[in-house]
Amino acid sequence: MRGTDYRTVDGRAQMDVVCHALAQRIEPLDTPEVRQRYRDRDIPRAEAVRDIDRRYRFDLFYASRSHHLLPEDMTDARLETLLKRIVRPLGEPA
Repeated sequence: MRGTDYRTVDGRAQMDVVCHALAQRIEPLDTPEVRQRYRDRDIPRAEAVRDIDRRYRFDLFYASRSHHLLPEDMTDARLETLLKRIVRPLGEPA
């Protein structure tokens, strides 16, 4: 079975809906206090983290308990692209 072709108008529209739904659940968790903790690497297993922004995005996703919002054929790479649209990098000013 073929997955969704996100290059089509329908595929992009579906991703926009998913992105909006994820943003509604993630944005309340993305607080200045939490951002500072990650910038300071005051998190579990911080010594093993190579990309703190990626870790932050995925930790917010997991904390939002939003797995059920994703299409079945969603890859980690596509999910990361969506999360980048929602969560700004830790180094960017507020």
